[in-house]
Amino acid sequence: MSEFRFYHPVEVRYGDLDPQGHVNNAKHLTYFEQARIAYLIELGLLTKDQSFMEIGVILADVHIAYHAPVYFGQKIKVGVRVSKFGSKSMTWMQNILDADTGRMLAKGEVILVTYDYKAEKTIPIPQEWREKRHAKQLQRNLVRIAIAMPRRFWCCGDAFSVTATSQRLTNNDATDPTLGSRPAAMRRSMPRR
Repeated sequence: MSEFRFYHPVEVRYGDLDPQGHVNNAKHLTYFEQARIAYLIELGLLTKDQSFMEIGVILADVHIAYHAPVYFGQKIKVGVRVSKFGSKSMTWMQNILDADTGRMLAKGEVILVTYDYKAEKTIPIPQEWREKRHAKQLQRNLVRIAIAMPRRFWCCGDAFSVTATSQRLTNNDATDPTLGSRPAAMRRSMPRR
């Protein structure tokens, strides 16, 4: 779905199955959690060597709607987005899609509360979290704009291209001598530096 910009691939393991041969409903919660952890790492709010107790979030509420069974060996990906920030809680929307077809398999809403485990009380959401989420969204939007641009464009007399795999702009002058520094039509109208 287009509103999800972060997806985490999840391997469906044999141990995730129930006697009916599909993924047990409780495992969807584990898949959601794996994706949330990956998203926190992506935002720089959690490192792999850090204790989750230091992050200070606790699950308060969860709702899951099951759309289709998930089977052993099926390639799936789990989407994550924060849809709402409160003063002490966050509403996370999540989904599970078939990675090959994009078919919706499950979707859910998770409410996490920021929590101080030592003091055993809720705490306000740190401003840093809001800023990092906003910065990551801005970065993704800029990448999407760059990818949507023509594959080659000209700026200040230099040729650039957008590479979808690296999602960054690269200067082609050094790597593509056939381009020259300007297209032929621009060479006549623009003075050479």
